[in-house]
Amino acid sequence: MAANIEQNLLLPNGQAGLTTDMQLAYAQFKDAIASAYAFSEVDASCDHEVSPTAQSASPANASTTILIPTQSATKNRDPTKQPCLPAHVSIEIHRLRCLAGPLYPFLVQRKFISNSVNQWLPIALELCKKAYDSTMRHLCTAMEGLAADQSNPELMNIARSTVRTFVSARKQETETRLRWMSTLEQDISTLDKELFSLLKNKQAARYKEHRNRRPPSPCALTCHKDSTENVEEGTPRLTFRQTLSLRHLGMTSIQPQSESKAAFKPDNQFSSIIAAEIRAYLCIASHRFTDNVVLTIEHSLLQPVLKGVPRLLYDMSFNLVKNDAQT
Repeated sequence: MAANIEQNLLLPNGQAGLTTDMQLAYAQFKDAIASAYAFSEVDASCDHEVSPTAQSASPANASTTILIPTQSATKNRDPTKQPCLPAHVSIEIHRLRCLAGPLYPFLVQRKFISNSVNQWLPIALELCKKAYDSTMRHLCTAMEGLAADQSNPELMNIARSTVRTFVSARKQETETRLRWMSTLEQDISTLDKELFSLLKNKQAARYKEHRNRRPPSPCALTCHKDSTENVEEGTPRLTFRQTLSLRHLGMTSIQPQSESKAAFKPDNQFSSIIAAEIRAYLCIASHRFTDNVVLTIEHSLLQPVLKGVPRLLYDMSFNLVKNDAQT
């Protein structure tokens, strides 16, 4: 029976069915993660969040934000409790090793980034459930095709129960790893400083363009269209326009309507930069999380099932035959 199950699992048609299901599930998962971006919220309220702390973010005050608790502050501390730094100290120290750039009030970045990151785990768990359901469906189909060839219905019932228990255990292990990965994403950090700076600078340029742009008249739009229709590839005007486009860098979920509504005050130089940091980091982190989730499901659930189920059924059949021979 194990040999027949293995043959059915590895048939091109059966394998293509599971592969097709997972490719569709992966595409839906990627879109769901992208839709979790809180970009419209960032553009609408980042300036309001930054304004109360803009002064403490200035380079002149940056050196005074990291303070060491004095002896008087820790004199009456309970020795049985774990010593800890003040909240603003730990936040700024954490900020130093996270994102490239000068010191800003990292509370703002962490708030908006966490709002998006906290939505990723349920989406990843839903993908794991889809992978489990698809795998069980294809396994049951393969086993039902062999049921008519088996003279012992009880053996088939035991096989189904054994397979379901095995796959469920792999699913639980995968979910545990996904939760661990989600915990890692709470630590806002990236070593890809070059890509982060590139995305941040380009997004900041887009914000500046939208902030300085006045609503053009219909005549101006017509003239602009006519003046750019015959622009050759590589000219400065077209190159600048392409440079500001972030779609080729992976930031496909950016909504121009959101950017155009961003209400950054001219006297608050930090708002647009912080919003650009948030967008750039979410782009990097979401791509990292998406890839890691897919790899985890492949290596912790799908591959162990495809390799382990035939061996599991073979061992079960061997033990049953051995017991029958002894009796």
